[in-house]
Amino acid sequence: ERKQAEEELRYHGEQFKTLLNEAPLGVYLVDADFRFAQMNPIALAVFGGVPDLIGRDFDEVIHLVWERDYADEAVRIFRHTLQSGEPYHMPERPEFWTDRKVVEYCEWWVSRITLPDGRYGVVCYFRDVSEQIKARQIIAASEERYRTLFERIDEGFCIQQVIFDEAGKPIDYRFLEINPAFEKQTGIKDALGKTIRELVPDIEPFWFEIYGNLILIGEPVRFEHHAKSMDRWFDVYAFCVGEPQEHKVAVLFNDITERKQAEEALQRLNAELEQRVEEQTSALRKSESQLRLLSSKNSGDSMCN
Repeated sequence: ERKQAEEELRYHGEQFKTLLNEAPLGVYLVDADFRFAQMNPIALAVFGGVPDLIGRDFDEVIHLVWERDYADEAVRIFRHTLQSGEPYHMPERPEFWTDRKVVEYCEWWVSRITLPDGRYGVVCYFRDVSEQIKARQIIAASEERYRTLFERIDEGFCIQQVIFDEAGKPIDYRFLEINPAFEKQTGIKDALGKTIRELVPDIEPFWFEIYGNLILIGEPVRFEHHAKSMDRWFDVYAFCVGEPQEHKVAVLFNDITERKQAEEALQRLNAELEQRVEEQTSALRKSESQLRLLSSKNSGDSMCN
């Protein structure tokens, strides 16, 4: 029975080592004496700059690879788990990987286990999440730059969702995002979350059609249009964003009413000038014709005399 128990214990020990070595996570075991007892290849790579790891004091080693504050906290967590059995999970722990000489990020879990001698030990599982953290930081930086641009540009900007009826006809659109310049450019207040029909009941169908067509074709559009319901001219650049099924359109626009009014006034002035020039030219031609007639008459009278 003793031999069978020893064989069974050896068998389970071999199984544990196999699982330990093949695990896709870093795994290391700290025994009841708070020393490194076992470690898989991934964990060994992390502590590779520290010699003779197995059997060394966990407190000593962890202070070699981590900054003091982090190391002190890790020792406290491991001792607490060893004594209480309470597991612990910590995401995004920065670690100093001694063989790479760089700071990277790991997510790790700590649990208490029963060792073959009946005492307790602590097992730590961890995985490298550095790429996820870096990607998140890049995205956060991009979002911050986008938000800064979004809030500071003078042009109106919005993201809107085009609404189609059951027949696939665009009938409305809802404002999902608006920047601070939106109200100044449109004169519309409290637009966020509302549809254009709620805000401007007599809005022209043109706007649904242009954005609905943009959703269907997918090509950006640039145009100028007079919104009669708001009595404003807009210079608009629109393009699709998000997934196709979301029917989202980003719109960058300027109120160009003053420019259009100036252009119209200039056109009227040019038309008036052209009319005056034409009238003066006509009057001049008439005068020239009269002078020619008068000159011809005077010449005839002289010959008769």
